[in-house]
Parts: sequence; C-alpha cells; structure tokens
Amino acid sequence: MRCSRPLRAIIFDAGNTLLRMNYAVIAADLRAYPFPHPHLRSVVGSILEWEGPERPLDAVVCVSALEHVGLGAYGDTPASGDLDRRIMERFARWLRPGGELAFTAPYGRWHVDELQRVYDAEHLDALFAGWEITERTVCVRSAPGVWERVDTAAEQVPNEPGIVLVRARRP
Repeated sequence: MRCSRPLRAIIFDAGNTLLRMNYAVIAADLRAYPFPHPHLRSVVGSILEWEGPERPLDAVVCVSALEHVGLGAYGDTPASGDLDRRIMERFARWLRPGGELAFTAPYGRWHVDELQRVYDAEHLDALFAGWEITERTVCVRSAPGVWERVDTAAEQVPNEPGIVLVRARRP
C-alpha cells in the first residue's frame, strides 16, 4: 500500500525497505549508506552534529541503533550522560505533530556496557517521556532462530535479554 503523499522519514541505522516502497528517506549513520538510490539522502556522522531535516518528518525508524550511541563501540566518541534521551528529543523536534517513531532495542535487566544499553520498563518510560506510546512488544528467544512475545504487563524482566519494539507518536 502506498501513501497518497510522499512519506518523509529518517532511518537511523536501518535497511532499505522504505526506499523499495518509493518513499523519500534520510539515512543517518556514522558510515555512508552503501546503496545509492534516487530517493535517498545519506547523512554521515554523529546524529548530534546534524541540524536535522529541512522539513518535518512523517516517521523516524530507529532499529537497533540508539542503544549503541555514545559508547564508542562503533567508532563514535564515547560520551557521558543521557545521550539516548537527547537523541530522542531531537527525533521529537524533527517529526511533524502526530509523526511516528518505530524503535527497537535490547530489553531485559537495565545495564550499560561498552557495547550497548539494555533497557527495562523504567528506563524505556524515561526514554519515551512526552511521547504517546501506541505499542510496546517484547520478544525473547525461546530456541535458536525462534522469538516469542512475552507478557510485559506483569513487569517481568526476561532472564536473557530480549528485544523491545516500541511504536510511539509525537503529541
């Protein structure tokens, strides 16, 4: 299904699915996006150094990326503080009112190491303060290559880190 108007989106370290659907896409990463496309604009460098899009975006897709920012594991400069929250604030500013964010990250017991942040319910709530969360799904690996949804209503944290998918809307 295609939208009646072009969708303007930023993909923060994600694949080219939106490009194949003929949407205008901005790909932001420390490395250049490896595939040229007429509807793609590549922003290379720290997301904190980019001023943002010229016009408000319809969507931001942040797939398995924000948990790594500022930790130095992928060649970025290590930083202290709540860098993930600062980037989420930027996403909110860049989105049009009602614009959507699709977000994935590791989920389990909260911790930060040299590679990534693993979020729990409390830290996700803080990260999404001011957003309208429309969906939050947690999946854990039950066998090699098999992922299953878990009930997060009971606030149970899986023993092994899983993945959280959050869909949120900018108010």
